[in-house]
Amino acid sequence: MGMKDAGKAIKPRILVVKHSLNRYTLPLPVEPGKAHIKYFVGYMEPLTEEALWKNGVDFERIGLLKMWKEIIQGKYDLVMTGIDYFPEFKGTFILCKLLGIPVAFLSDRWKWKERKRRLGLKSRLLTQCTNLFLDQADAYLVTGRKQAEYFASLGVRPEKIRVFYPRQCIQLHEAAGTRTASDVRKQLQVEEKTMFLYTGRVLAERKNLSMVIEAFSELRKDRSETCLVLVGYGRDRKKLMAHCLKRGLTEVHFVDFIEYTDSNLKAYYEAADVFVFVGKSEPNGFSLIEACAAGLPLITTEDVGAAYDYAVNGVNSFVIKPDDPRELLAAMQKLAASKELREGMGRASKEVMKSVQARLPSFEEALVELAGGLHA
Repeated sequence: MGMKDAGKAIKPRILVVKHSLNRYTLPLPVEPGKAHIKYFVGYMEPLTEEALWKNGVDFERIGLLKMWKEIIQGKYDLVMTGIDYFPEFKGTFILCKLLGIPVAFLSDRWKWKERKRRLGLKSRLLTQCTNLFLDQADAYLVTGRKQAEYFASLGVRPEKIRVFYPRQCIQLHEAAGTRTASDVRKQLQVEEKTMFLYTGRVLAERKNLSMVIEAFSELRKDRSETCLVLVGYGRDRKKLMAHCLKRGLTEVHFVDFIEYTDSNLKAYYEAADVFVFVGKSEPNGFSLIEACAAGLPLITTEDVGAAYDYAVNGVNSFVIKPDDPRELLAAMQKLAASKELREGMGRASKEVMKSVQARLPSFEEALVELAGGLHA
């Protein structure tokens, strides 16, 4: 609809509808002249909104009628929407089909059969209704191999599915920070210790941090030179702190969540020796990707979506079962005991990240390629 004007190719216009934005889904500007991308966003944290302004991203808050008016009048070449918020998804999809605008779905879904068992009747019905639309989209953008396999298993044609990597996880390590790894270690008073690190937006049950603390408690019996640093917030934080206090674990350090927009976050990755992310039913695990890009050895589980693209068991990581504390302890013991193993796996993580970047586009690159391909 807007790709050509008087025989000359012009940059595509793309509209992205997002129910929410956080540090891992923060839009980044595209190369000038490549495309114009506008975002309609529901919820976003204050620092996220500030970052959008600084990055020069074109965005507005979601209002359904306002958004649909924008679709009708905006002459877009591609509209992308998530599929997990039914009113936005259904209305946007139907409107685009009526107007003949290509529509793409963005999703991190995988392992959904297990999750369905925990959904209420209303949510199950909405999921079934959503699935009726799946193969009617012109394309899919998904965050990893497991997501691609999941949608293919539901009948979406593989040629419609494109996997991307989150460029935000790389950009984090390229920004200049005001703190160093040495600053972090001095503040925590762990200058000479082997540091196991977790970072995330929340300290919640599905992050499996109780098991991490249990394993660390056992590790400390033989490896007193170790420490555990947990970065995040959430309703389970006080419970986890009380658990550590009860066990006398003085070397477990809780750090307030650090926004992606805060360049100091990378100092924690640089200070760490091992990254631990052993979540249960985790769609992505973007902090695992950040740790891989930082060149850290990884301990993760087969229930973390990102593990299938960024964690190669025995090469740059130990991939364990999410409910096996003994396996977690064994992995922590091996890495705590050998600096050579840690450094070798860390180097392998950087190679894995390079390989992913070489074969996959970023989200923004995939959007531009998709818009151009649908109008070729």
